[in-house]
Amino acid sequence: MAVIGFFDTLAQAQKLVTDVLLEGVIEEIIEEGQLIPQLPVTQLDGKSLTYNREVTLPTAQWVGVGDEIQSQAAATYESITSTLKRMLGQWDLDKFVINTYRNPNDLRSMAVGQARKGVLRSAEEQLIYGKVADNANAIDGLQVLVPAAHRFNMGATTVPAALSLAKLDEMIDQVKPRPDILLCNFNLFRRLNAVGRGGTTSFPLIWRQAAGEDLKMPVAQYDGIPLVRTDYITQLEGIVNGDFDGKLTGASTTIFAMKFGAVEMGGLSLVTGNPLFELEIFPTLEDKDAERFRLKWYITLALGSTNSLACVDGITDAAIVA
Repeated sequence: MAVIGFFDTLAQAQKLVTDVLLEGVIEEIIEEGQLIPQLPVTQLDGKSLTYNREVTLPTAQWVGVGDEIQSQAAATYESITSTLKRMLGQWDLDKFVINTYRNPNDLRSMAVGQARKGVLRSAEEQLIYGKVADNANAIDGLQVLVPAAHRFNMGATTVPAALSLAKLDEMIDQVKPRPDILLCNFNLFRRLNAVGRGGTTSFPLIWRQAAGEDLKMPVAQYDGIPLVRTDYITQLEGIVNGDFDGKLTGASTTIFAMKFGAVEMGGLSLVTGNPLFELEIFPTLEDKDAERFRLKWYITLALGSTNSLACVDGITDAAIVA
């Protein structure tokens, strides 16, 4: 048997030392393009927010001398209701673990922090893909809220196609007076960024403008509209008859144009009924030597005017076309 200097074996030497555990957890799940920090917030002290949209406006007529004045078409409205839904997660922590496993990490603080991050990711995903028709307890996300007249399709039947700039411009024109952002995944952003790159007679499609006078990251823009990349829109969306049909059922994606603002001003807004991820702690459980903590948030999305949201779906990961 080999002798490791003074020690009989390496295993004998290792008995006298210990590994060093760094405090905390290295962040590995990093996602960009969160909507929650960008959306305006409407605080609601009730279960639902109801508002009316214009459908038709009164009309006028030309009247000659002595002509009888005819009654004109009356105004009509559409009543819209956005109902708060509850997003909630809860976990138990054994008190033995809390009170003894304390070096080098405070396990309670770590658990709460990791839970907040996980619930936030769930909320961001639901802002895009939530669908009450599939889960009555959920909210309707952007894919559901886009009006049919403002949804443009690149694909046909179940086959996606490359994004057309003409279709992208047509989609932007539906958001009035002007979108605040365009939201797409990283795949599509790279395709847009590649247009005009390296050609002697072409020019870049995506421009970058400084975010302010101080040193900040430049903002990518298409036609003067900030282009935001997000990890929460997949490249695995499915289409049926050219329309979006599911988050993980195919090989396409969607780009959204949206205008933020208060609901009463016609904008897209996040409606909340309590603070962001309210924390509740139950220090004693009847049948466990444990405590329970709960994170909850009452939220929904409200689209004031249909003119504040549009999209192009059925986009494959391929070079942009005219």
